[in-house]
Amino acid sequence: MAHTFSKQNSLGLVTITLKQALQIEVGTDGLVLHRDQEYHYTSHSFFALTREYYILASMSRRGNCWDNAPMESFFGHPKEEVLLVSV
Repeated sequence: MAHTFSKQNSLGLVTITLKQALQIEVGTDGLVLHRDQEYHYTSHSFFALTREYYILASMSRRGNCWDNAPMESFFGHPKEEVLLVSV
């Protein structure tokens, strides 16, 4: 598991975090990485990185928020706390 915080969500942030996780994890063959449909997760470089490590990239159907709802709720709390502390 890896995590990186930034003021902006970007392709660089996503790839850095994935590479960080890949340094910790030994075997990634058959790993399923579920993500949303934002541009960084559908980019060619993200796709190439997942293929390089034999990771199956999965995403929900458009307009189906229920797959991501539990994780969005979970990560919403640290984001709120970081914003409150930094203000």
